[in-house]
Amino acid sequence: MTHQSNKPENETLSDGGNVLLVWLALGPAIGMLAFMAMTPFYPLIASDLGVSVAALGQIITVTTLGSTVLALLAGPLADRYGHMRGLAVGVASTAISAGLIALSYGYMMLLVVGVVASIGQAIIRPAAQAIAGTRYQEHRRRRALSLVTAGLSGGGLIGFPVLTTIGGEYGWRWAFVLLASIAFVVTIALGHLARQDTPIERSGDVLSKELFNTYRSIMGNTVVVSLLVAALLRSAMIWGFYTYRAAFFIEQHRFTVEQAGFLITAAGVGLLAGSSIAGSKFAGKIASPIWLVSLTLSMGLIGWLVLGLTEINSGVATAGVVLFSLCLGMVAVPGRLLLLDASSRGIATTMTLNGAFSNLGIALGSGAGGILLATGGYHLVGVSLLSFGALSTTMVLLSSRQMQHAKAQEQ
Repeated sequence: MTHQSNKPENETLSDGGNVLLVWLALGPAIGMLAFMAMTPFYPLIASDLGVSVAALGQIITVTTLGSTVLALLAGPLADRYGHMRGLAVGVASTAISAGLIALSYGYMMLLVVGVVASIGQAIIRPAAQAIAGTRYQEHRRRRALSLVTAGLSGGGLIGFPVLTTIGGEYGWRWAFVLLASIAFVVTIALGHLARQDTPIERSGDVLSKELFNTYRSIMGNTVVVSLLVAALLRSAMIWGFYTYRAAFFIEQHRFTVEQAGFLITAAGVGLLAGSSIAGSKFAGKIASPIWLVSLTLSMGLIGWLVLGLTEINSGVATAGVVLFSLCLGMVAVPGRLLLLDASSRGIATTMTLNGAFSNLGIALGSGAGGILLATGGYHLVGVSLLSFGALSTTMVLLSSRQMQHAKAQEQ
């Protein structure tokens, strides 16, 4: 027997739209903070555990590869059991992984942390995006999606100065003890809200058939596939930059850990400003392929200039980091809106596929960045950012042509 929720698709949870929007921002904020929390501590952790910065960068690769596999199930399971439940499970995994980092005694244990963290990376963002995409419409949907992006920036804006200050004063392990405690509290709160989710009960055979048919339908849409590949390449560009930017400033510009933390905070301000623009009335103008192409190319160019030209002063490089994040805040919403508009079914599953492709991009960007850093230095990492950006824009333009061709055939 199938039980459907009596709520309209765009209706908010019973305790109010504003409450739901808060959690749409807070869940991804915790997830992103936990995902990136190691990056400003790379030099310290590398020294304590006797490994290289490039090797620590591969922890993100492990996390994202694991989450890519898990993400293929996360969307359908979230559709079945409730998106808020999925969000709660994801944040719980961040609490566990942060606690394990605090207890880590060697590189192999950090690899285990990467596997545990992959659960949160697989489900937090798709679950939040699915809530925003199904419970809101038109400008409210744009606002909800922009708040998910704002949550990603808010985690760094508030969290990194606190974590790096504690890490610089008491040691990096205590920073992760605090992060684990915060994530645990948020998990309890999300678990309470998740009780309002109405699960859709289906037999295992029915769920398997729906899973296969939904993925077959989505992957048969050439426009969607092109946008997913574009998201993968764009993600490789973004995370090739994000994974190594703090270590770059510490090693090349002699920043302290605390200064690196405030650099990430400044980037968070840029990301928050960009997502605010994307969620405003201006959003309708930037939700187009040409804006997506322009912003992506700008990010690739900025990343190449910051990492590739080490002789520029730290002030100019810091401004470049903020500008990169400003563009990132604006590029996230049009990319997702174009994907939602191109998808005809399985919104949560489509957004989960988007998360899976993005995770592959993170693995590609951080993995390739580590190899290039070890073999040729930061300037080669910068070249890779520009290359990934150019390839991503090519796929966006291809999707636009495919969409125009499909519309012409319909007429």
